[in-house]
Amino acid sequence: MVDVPINEAKKFLKKLQLNIAYDELETVCNGLIEKGIDAESLRFDAGIHRSLNFYSGLIFHIDVNEIEEIAGGGDFSKLVNHFGVKETIHAVGIAAGYEKLLRAIDVKNNIPSLV
Repeated sequence: MVDVPINEAKKFLKKLQLNIAYDELETVCNGLIEKGIDAESLRFDAGIHRSLNFYSGLIFHIDVNEIEEIAGGGDFSKLVNHFGVKETIHAVGIAAGYEKLLRAIDVKNNIPSLV
C-alpha cells in the first residue's frame, strides 16, 4: 500500500509526466478544498481498489477518524458505452454504508458506542 499526502502524490505524477492523472487529481483536490476539506487530510493510496471492475478512472474512499471507510466510489464514464451509448457521458458514483454514517455522527457528537 502506498499511502502518502496528496501533495507528494502530485509531485510524483508530475515527475513521471503523467499529465492526465495529475490534472484529474488536481481538479478533484481543488474541488474538495473549495468545499472546505482540509488539504492536509487528503491522502493518495495507489493500492486501493473497488471490487467492481467497471470503473474507468479515479476511484476513492472516504474515511472518518477512527472509523474505517464510510463511503466509496469512482468514475465509471465508460460503463455507459457498454449499453450502446456512443457519446461520452461523464459519470461518477458514490455509495455509503448507513451504519457507518450513523457511527460517524455519533463519534462527531462524542456519543459512546454500545457495541
